[in-house]
Amino acid sequence: TARLTLAQDVAELELGVGSQLWPVEEMPIHPTLKALKTLLFTETSALGGSSVLQDMPRIHVLHHLFSRAPFELQSPYARMGLPASKYNTWLDEHTEDEAMEAVRETLSAYSSLQ
Repeated sequence: TARLTLAQDVAELELGVGSQLWPVEEMPIHPTLKALKTLLFTETSALGGSSVLQDMPRIHVLHHLFSRAPFELQSPYARMGLPASKYNTWLDEHTEDEAMEAVRETLSAYSSLQ
């Protein structure tokens, strides 16, 4: 599955960086990578009490949850008419508050359809 492939990719990234460049455990992003692997295999209903919510930026958790949502709920980038690569650039150029507003607008648009 895609979750397993992504988890393997993260593990390979950690191994490559850790063996060639820097101990992964000392990198500031390590808790986020570790939390991502946990998030991938945590049921949505179990996320409420999960430490993943403290170890990952909330915007990343929300974007991941869009991948679990019904097909009718567009992702923020689809709603903005951007390909994923352009949305990634958009995220780099905007604040987390602006990204959260894009998420809110996406959820509002979906709820108005219901």
